[in-house]
Amino acid sequence: MDSKYLEFENLPTEIIMKILGYLPFKDLLSVSEVSRIFYLLATDPLLWKSYEVSHRLESEKLISVLNLNRFSKLETLHLYQGRISSDAKMSAQQISSIFESLENIELNLLTIQHFDLTSVSSSLLSRVLNNIKNVSFNHGVIIFDEQLADIIEDIPKHGKMKALQVDELNFSGVESKSLGRAINSLNSFNTYYCDFTPEQLEAIFEEMAVKTKLKDLSFFNKHDLDKISPTTISKAFNNLERLFVGQCRLSAEQMFCIFQEMSKKSNLTKINFVFKDSFPFLLSSIPADILSKSLNQLQEIVLPYLKLSSTQMRDILEGVAARSSKVKHLDLGANSVPDLSLGVLKQILLKLEPNEFKFHLQAKILEIYEETILSLRQELLEKEVEQVALKVEQVKLKAE
Repeated sequence: MDSKYLEFENLPTEIIMKILGYLPFKDLLSVSEVSRIFYLLATDPLLWKSYEVSHRLESEKLISVLNLNRFSKLETLHLYQGRISSDAKMSAQQISSIFESLENIELNLLTIQHFDLTSVSSSLLSRVLNNIKNVSFNHGVIIFDEQLADIIEDIPKHGKMKALQVDELNFSGVESKSLGRAINSLNSFNTYYCDFTPEQLEAIFEEMAVKTKLKDLSFFNKHDLDKISPTTISKAFNNLERLFVGQCRLSAEQMFCIFQEMSKKSNLTKINFVFKDSFPFLLSSIPADILSKSLNQLQEIVLPYLKLSSTQMRDILEGVAARSSKVKHLDLGANSVPDLSLGVLKQILLKLEPNEFKFHLQAKILEIYEETILSLRQELLEKEVEQVALKVEQVKLKAE
């Protein structure tokens, strides 16, 4: 046997593992065929944790892959039935087998899309999902009310799930207080086109207003938020760090309370209010100084469709220019940029990340430069006219 091979094999395991960590998965497979020792080293689960299992695998092949020891520490998996042909459709037993395999894997992220979960027992489904830090139900997931209720009830008990994203699910069959406890035990909850009862929303935000572990919340296309008490929703939102509210309705009174609370005490660093304004305008009753103080404590502000008065805009932008402002990303949509000094505008541009609103500010600077040039030209023209008039007057005086 080659002495160089023997020398390499006799290196400390830590060094061999470090070297193997630089190899692509295809080469690791080749190494695993060298010897029994190298098989054990090259199939170590730590080397395979970032492997991407194809969602196009047929059911039996996927089950076989998930049962391999090398994938016991797999970090990410995407389950997707949508592209499987009808003759290769997963059976109820195969779907259950997939989740039985997942019980033995230390997943960090599981995304499920166009997938029928109804054949999996509620207890198994809950055990698997509640042992994963980040779970995402993308669109097209079919699940029974009982299954969803068990998953939600177990979230605070297990405590391992930290982030949950849900698309197009109906939560109306889940007990309100159980849902409130579960969501507020997470670090991140993102919901898109989901159904909640008014009682559930009340339970979620009442708990959030008092005590929550939640840092990141996204609510998209939910029209019952405007029924939550302004005091409750303002305290709840200001207990978060990152907030996205899209295609929802909030009342002017709620908005007033949210920004008033934000100006006093808030954990928020980012807000995205991406929904249409109403009449009277949602922000019109908020004093400009309060609005500016609250917003300039944030790092990211996205209010693309909310109407602001010229006074509000002036106070906000002058606040952004100040040294105390934390704003790095600003989007105030099509609101007109008021007349500000070049110094203020330049200071704002130095702070902000590039986006369309920053281009509006740059356009305002160009507009000021153009107006200044036109003004100087006009002054120059007027002086030239005065000089011509003086020369004519001098000629007349000399002639006399």
